Amino acid sequence: MAAIIEKNRLFFHRWRPANETYLFLFRKHEQGQNAKEIPMFDPLIAEQDKKIEAARQALFAGQPKN
Repeated sequence: MAAIIEKNRLFFHRWRPANETYLFLFRKHEQGQNAKEIPMFDPLIAEQDKKIEAARQALFAGQPKN
């Protein structure tokens, strides 16, 4: 499902930014101000989680629970 793939892509970029050294480590004095963008992924990931949950509920609606 596309929502799962998109969520995984966003999560990957949230937790493994391409320029981690410049954002958080020994070179953060150069571009550390850009680190504020990393938490901006959280609402996007939460939105994808809601889409995934809605799709799951639609898929299993009417199914007996085990």
